Amino acid sequence: MPPAAGGTRRAPDSLDEVKGEPEPSAHGPDELLVSRHRTDLLARALAELEPSYREVVLLRDIQELSAPEAAARLGISVSALKSRLHRARVSLRDHVLRMSGSF
Repeated sequence: MPPAAGGTRRAPDSLDEVKGEPEPSAHGPDELLVSRHRTDLLARALAELEPSYREVVLLRDIQELSAPEAAARLGISVSALKSRLHRARVSLRDHVLRMSGSF
């Protein structure tokens, strides 16, 4: 993802941006393939989350909003946001494990 104005990278706004190409690196084709697989797996797992869980993960972990900012955007308390985020991350982990055949 190209840098935003001012030379800093902005957080992705959607799953489509999360699924973008992995960062270029000095690693070989095997590492690039594994990186792409992980990115695809995570994007598919995010897409399977219930909308309220996906929304909180995107706001906190992808857009990197603070807890108070994300809570305000969702119209919920910070404690409710933290609780929902924990449940969302557990659900996301379970989806990833199931999809990767590790669960």
